[in-house]
Amino acid sequence: MKIVTEMLECFEQYSFLNSLFNYKLEKVQVSAIWASIISFVTNAALVMTGAFEAFSVNILGVGVAFMVMIFVIMLVDLFTGLGAARKREEEIKSKKGLRWVFKFGSYILFIYVLNCFSKESILQGFDWLSYPISIIKIYIMAHIAIWEVKSIDENFESMGYSFSILKMAGRMLTGLTKIMGNKIDAASK
Repeated sequence: MKIVTEMLECFEQYSFLNSLFNYKLEKVQVSAIWASIISFVTNAALVMTGAFEAFSVNILGVGVAFMVMIFVIMLVDLFTGLGAARKREEEIKSKKGLRWVFKFGSYILFIYVLNCFSKESILQGFDWLSYPISIIKIYIMAHIAIWEVKSIDENFESMGYSFSILKMAGRMLTGLTKIMGNKIDAASK
């Protein structure tokens, strides 16, 4: 009996646990509802990010960071383009937003096709062809990013801002195109 009494004294600090699981209390019911909502939202976010990662890595053959980067750059381009149109007092139409969606989709489609060519060349035993296709895919990804950054720069200039640091994107694109042209010329000889 003495041992039981001592044990009850040891666990006396845990007496609050009874009220924690008493579902007749309104506090517990509200907490359970909020916990269910938060759990659902968290699990939905985890499923969506997992699906996005699987799509990005397994289907497109590019990292999640690249996809997020291109999406953010294109969103900035869209909003700066709308700001530039407003500055020029042009009518803003919903076609621009739809055109943005098609442009993003065409970028994804182009990268997907290149990834399919790369995978198919490996499956057919043309491993040597996978390497040039991967280089072309990397070039296209860099070209898309630089192209969009140049567009952002043009939109800022239309709004009256001049960020000369963004002009570097044009020089990078020219240099990258020249390097790729030299590599292609050297490979064809």
